[in-house]
Amino acid sequence: MSPQQQKKYDLDPELVHVREVSNVGKVGGRSSIKGRVYKHASNIAVGYSKANLDHMIDQARKTGKMHLNNMNLKLPLPDEIFDLRKNILKYYDGTMDGTNEQFWSCYGEEMLTTLDLSDNELSHDQNKNTTLSSSISIMDERIGCYKALENLFLRNCNLDDLPWKTMRKHLVALKVLDARGNKFTQVPLKDLPPSIRKLLLADNHTIQTLGNYYDCIDLPHLQHLDTSNSSLTLLPSELKCPRLERLILAKNQIEYISPGLLDSIQSCLKILDLSGNKISSSLDLSQHCNLQILELRHNKLKDAPRIHCNLMHLGLSFNEVSSIENLFAGQMDDNVKSLQDEGHEWFRSKLTEVHLEQNRLDKTLHAPTLAAMTNLKLLDVSHNALETIPHVVGYLPHLNKVLLDGNPFRMIRSAISYKKNGGIDTDRLLKSLRCKGDAPMGPGYYGSIYEGIEEKKARMMPQAVTEARNILKHASCNDQVLNIGGRGLSGELDWPELVAELNAIVKDVTSSSDLHPMTRGSQVRTWVFSNGKLSTFGDIWIQALPNITALEGKRNQIETLPDSFSQLFLKTLGLSQNRITSSTLQDSICIPGSNLASSLVHLDLSNNQIEYIPESLFEFSRLTSLNLSFNKIKTLEWKQDSNNNKTSSVGWRHGLISLEHLDLSNNAIHDLGYLPLALSGCKYLRSLLLNNNAIYHIPLELGLLEQLTNIDLLGNSQREIRVRVLTQSCSKILQYLRERMTPEEVEEARENHREIELALQHEVNQPDNGFVGEDKVQKEVLNEDDDDDDETLVCHSNDDSNTSSNDGNRYSNNHEIKSLEKVSKTTTTITNNNNDTGRSRGEKERLLVDDNDDELLLLQRISELKQNIAELSSKLENLSMSQSQRTTLKKELAMKRSKLLREQRKKDERGER
Repeated sequence: MSPQQQKKYDLDPELVHVREVSNVGKVGGRSSIKGRVYKHASNIAVGYSKANLDHMIDQARKTGKMHLNNMNLKLPLPDEIFDLRKNILKYYDGTMDGTNEQFWSCYGEEMLTTLDLSDNELSHDQNKNTTLSSSISIMDERIGCYKALENLFLRNCNLDDLPWKTMRKHLVALKVLDARGNKFTQVPLKDLPPSIRKLLLADNHTIQTLGNYYDCIDLPHLQHLDTSNSSLTLLPSELKCPRLERLILAKNQIEYISPGLLDSIQSCLKILDLSGNKISSSLDLSQHCNLQILELRHNKLKDAPRIHCNLMHLGLSFNEVSSIENLFAGQMDDNVKSLQDEGHEWFRSKLTEVHLEQNRLDKTLHAPTLAAMTNLKLLDVSHNALETIPHVVGYLPHLNKVLLDGNPFRMIRSAISYKKNGGIDTDRLLKSLRCKGDAPMGPGYYGSIYEGIEEKKARMMPQAVTEARNILKHASCNDQVLNIGGRGLSGELDWPELVAELNAIVKDVTSSSDLHPMTRGSQVRTWVFSNGKLSTFGDIWIQALPNITALEGKRNQIETLPDSFSQLFLKTLGLSQNRITSSTLQDSICIPGSNLASSLVHLDLSNNQIEYIPESLFEFSRLTSLNLSFNKIKTLEWKQDSNNNKTSSVGWRHGLISLEHLDLSNNAIHDLGYLPLALSGCKYLRSLLLNNNAIYHIPLELGLLEQLTNIDLLGNSQREIRVRVLTQSCSKILQYLRERMTPEEVEEARENHREIELALQHEVNQPDNGFVGEDKVQKEVLNEDDDDDDETLVCHSNDDSNTSSNDGNRYSNNHEIKSLEKVSKTTTTITNNNNDTGRSRGEKERLLVDDNDDELLLLQRISELKQNIAELSSKLENLSMSQSQRTTLKKELAMKRSKLLREQRKKDERGER
């Protein structure tokens, strides 16, 4: 073994070398050191190989994935796995010859994406001092250091609990949690990270609850939940999981499922497994249009559940079901005709497998229900009390397997024969059943006369109408998603046949109101028209789709939007890779007080032709995700802009209080304006992407945005901060920026943060405080402190004599503001006292003289401020000035303008009095 390897794989003192073998072997995807044995045999069961652990940590530094499964680890876990940079110089010498990576380019613990601790007996090591009880095994709280962790595997670790709240707070990127085969007693779903997508908790035999019954469980990205083979008795009353596709609750002790729980996941659920429980009450799943597999075997059901026609697999074996008549109740009549959709007269189910063995089915099956199953391939009704089978079964064209064992058949006994392999001769059985009666009415049956009629109608119908109806039919089966993308549509969207179908009235037997009839378009929730060459679409589409909450139109050539676009209550708007300009954004999307402004949550306008950000965007109070990457934005400086004979402010100011993700990467931004300070008002901001711009100077104020968990500043023109710093974790980048600030700069920035917070609070309390006219300056915001001794004044106006003025008055010096406020209070007091009838005439004259003197001083201050502003403006025209000097002058100029505006307002107030 070389000295470098000996140093890298340093062993415990308890270990001895029998022979030195330098190679590292791979066994089953896991690394192992060959040629080493323990001094004592007992150590094999309780200890772990230090060399093996070092090798795994070394691999984690290179790949960002740490596999520590089956390594005999105990609690507390080794410190090394929580600090991957510990002793890193011991292994990496920093040479540039390619043999060793530079230590700053390795993965740290905050950058790991995968951690596997499976198959470790994570009970407490009795040889180590620990404050925790040895009988309770709880995962280490230090797991919160893995900020970027996406996959966490804890299978068969003998754990009693996990630090759920720590995981929710710190593991904000977690997608997969596999904790099967542990000893959890409860799993509080409300404490899981919202980013979780796959949650596997099977074989935890002691789990009884998933939290309290009325807990608000909001997991917007959860797709797969598995708690099978546990002891669950209580389920939550509601699950806010709009993407949940697989819900596996088999082999538990569940007796009751709340209708609210089923209703809350009806939009996207595809697989529901409730087998092996104690459910006795009937289930209503008739609105679960995406449900494909329903497994309810080994329960105590007496009535068949109501299901949607899109269900493909139904398992009801080993229950107490006596009839299948209610399977499609409310959806079809006895003639197998639809009761809900006038456009599709005949009701048809997509069921391919129906398992009904070991139930209490008596005499025969409900013929109309079976007649609707034209896609049925397998029917299992064995071990019941059936005497016959309806003849309609013989006309099901795809049926190729029927299981009838264990029934006291009388009327069809002669038709039942067995093949040599022991199975029933299905062909002979179906042929015998067809001899007992005619085919049901409608298409889809064996030898049906309606097949030719339907084909003839389809041939006579125009292709555009047929295609429009097929699109709507697919939308009704796909969570009300209207998808017309990828059809080669170009220019202005013109499809009158589809509009007519969207405006068609849907007759609902459950509604008796004709004042506001339901149309097919009003049922659509998502509209997709991606991957085309569309340039715009008219108002008729907005009228035909009034209730959509998501619109996706990426990869088109959209330039303009309809006038009524802002009337939609959209939550998600995706128009990336189009030709949208700032004018379209300002005139069609960012409309103050519109429905869109009050409802939009996700906005993606990346890869367009946006050059500036309009002021009205900051009124979107619910916006959480904003993507403006790959545009043509050059500056975020807050200034007035004249466009199309309209004067408005553009740039970045405070607002967007719900913002969580902001992407301004891949633009040409060279001036961030007041964005570093304004973002302090975004308390929920987690991700800030400013990479690949033209930023020459990175503002140090970004270091005070402690709420961030991800920041990217790479690929800019700046040369002040090394790349090795900007590639570190978010917390270390922010710490680096903070440490470069002087105490005075930090205090000044904190004061600005407090002013922004007060301004935001005032805007929330007084929603009418904002822009009233196009040429009207912004209002000033006054907030009183609890002591009623001071006021904080935040100005939001622009200098009329300077159209290129900044919005720096919002961040003026707090001491100067308070001084001006005291003068304002004194003036107000004198004015109020002049109205007091108890004042003497001499006192009033004296006050009037003092008031005149104050007015002269006010005029003198205004004149001085204007002179100072002119001097600073001329200095800024010097092209040889450095960037830091220019930034300092801009801040000073903004302060002077702020003070000038306040003095001018005081003058106007005196003139009114």
